[in-house]
Amino acid sequence: MVKQTDSKNDLEKEDVQKVLTDLNVDPKTGLSMQEAKNRLGKYGPNAITAKEEPLWLKFLKNFTGPIAYMIEAAAIVSAIIGHWDDFVIILILLLFNACIELWQDRKASNALSALKKGLAPTANVMRDGKFATIQASKLVPGDIVKICLGQIVPADMRFISGDYAFIGQAAKFTGN
Repeated sequence: MVKQTDSKNDLEKEDVQKVLTDLNVDPKTGLSMQEAKNRLGKYGPNAITAKEEPLWLKFLKNFTGPIAYMIEAAAIVSAIIGHWDDFVIILILLLFNACIELWQDRKASNALSALKKGLAPTANVMRDGKFATIQASKLVPGDIVKICLGQIVPADMRFISGDYAFIGQAAKFTGN
């Protein structure tokens, strides 16, 4: 999560205590809410931002491709030979098709955005000495995060303590 600008800042190779000291964080209390807010402003959210294509570019992309080129060629040939009725009808159908494709794309994008919002990862983070669940995008360098078995790791992290794999023997199998 820390933006690496040079080899001096390679925190994965440093001793855990040195990293905690460098990040000015106490592993027993975590960051204060104010310090976390300051770091969020300094480093930005823990998220990958996707570049959205402009609407006009999405619209124009509907006029590219082999089938679209054949239909456009038919419209041009109709105009060249003077069949203006055919030219206008083909042009209207091309525009109608592009509008339908754009509408379908917007519906799919909206559904995907809603799905991403519903599946947004959370993290159990220590702030002001207490664990609280926050959006993973609000994690900042120096946060102390509790990870449980089967949970998605919400950011690049260093393990500072914990139990290794624990296997509960809920059911015992016997052979005949």
